[in-house]
Amino acid sequence: MQLVTGGRAPIGVLDEGSGPAVLILHGFPDTVHGMGSIARAVVAAGGRAIAVALPGYLPSPAPPDNDLRAVSVATDLVGVLDTLGIEDVAVVGHDWGALLAYDLGARHAHRVRSIVGLAAPHPVGFRVRRRIVREQQTGAYAWLLAYATSGPDLVADPHWLTQLAQVWSPGLRRDDWDDVLALMAVPAVAAAVCRWYRCDLDADDPLGDVLVPATVIHGAQDGCIGPAVFVAADGPFKAGLNRILLPEVGHWLHLEDPATVLPLILRGVGL
Repeated sequence: MQLVTGGRAPIGVLDEGSGPAVLILHGFPDTVHGMGSIARAVVAAGGRAIAVALPGYLPSPAPPDNDLRAVSVATDLVGVLDTLGIEDVAVVGHDWGALLAYDLGARHAHRVRSIVGLAAPHPVGFRVRRRIVREQQTGAYAWLLAYATSGPDLVADPHWLTQLAQVWSPGLRRDDWDDVLALMAVPAVAAAVCRWYRCDLDADDPLGDVLVPATVIHGAQDGCIGPAVFVAADGPFKAGLNRILLPEVGHWLHLEDPATVLPLILRGVGL
């Protein structure tokens, strides 16, 4: 992994393959390596996979100003593209990475060919989510991480994280889960995770329309975000939306059913 400058702090990047570039962004709780199956599929299809460790997820340090709003991190990612000499990309994002993909497709559309969002809706959906009691219950973890003094301790607790992951993707077993837990247990990473949530919930810069073709894929068994939230967020995709609900998978759908999800991702990024 190389550390690439271009934004407020260096960002760790795994850069493999050649051809059309695809920016690949992970979520929480995860590591850049959790997106490895997507990166390998992109390379096998003739693309260049640029998989990023999000700011605060080592080896990427948090920015000096601790501003982890999507609008700010997306701008940093454009700086990484500049440093790598990449003029335009398709973007694949899971969870937090999906929110960054939507931001890039709205605010930096001139640099983005298309986006694929996995397991998280456009921010319009989160505004709807906060008015649905069931979604308030499943989203309570975010408020704890953002505002409770015990937030970093929860992030670093392997038992709590494992319970969370099993609720979000029932029955999922990951060979790399110990690596995910080890990263989350690093105090600086746990603090950054909580800062991501705090910055998001405190943000007052609503995202506008996505101006590039978009694919959104989500699972009906996702214990984190329910299907109704995605339906409510269809409107902002002004250049076309292919929203796909998979009935048998949960939050980490690309790990649960790669035979179905990876071809959908490749179609969405034009490979």
